[in-house]
Amino acid sequence: MTIAQEQKADLMLLGCSGHSQFHKFFLGSTALDVARLCKVPLWLEPINSSSQPTTLSTMLLATDASKAVKGAENLAKKLSQHIKRTLAITVISDLKDSERELTDMKSHFRHLAESIEGLETEAVKGYPTFTIIEASVKANADLIIIGKRGRNQLSEFLLGSTAEAIARGSDCPVLIVPSDYR
Repeated sequence: MTIAQEQKADLMLLGCSGHSQFHKFFLGSTALDVARLCKVPLWLEPINSSSQPTTLSTMLLATDASKAVKGAENLAKKLSQHIKRTLAITVISDLKDSERELTDMKSHFRHLAESIEGLETEAVKGYPTFTIIEASVKANADLIIIGKRGRNQLSEFLLGSTAEAIARGSDCPVLIVPSDYR
């Protein structure tokens, strides 16, 4: 990370050894340490014996409309110009206020769609980690982009628990973006 800071890098790329069941339980400590400390977007690329170069055609943006995901949304806007399909997903809780949350997200999605041409949106009830990973598989996403931290600061220590769990559980690259990315 020192070299990245000295070179004023605007992105870090880190290979993650294989996405086996073991990996899904224990993402390498180096990768997690870098993700926690990184002040620029971090691309976690799965590396395994069958890895093939991938053309990015579908990007999934996980958003909860909080200030913490603004950086991820800003980067998604820039990347969407180079990617065929962009899908934004939010996970709605099963609580009784979910109708208001859904109304707020629809408004947020309309705002995002003003700067991301052809944006597809989806609001789904469920547990964020599993729902986002499932949506990425269903959409055949080549990349998941997510904020470094989410809305719930109490359960998020330096690297958000959802971002960490998605990085552990995804079979495609994950781009973790600090909230202050412009």
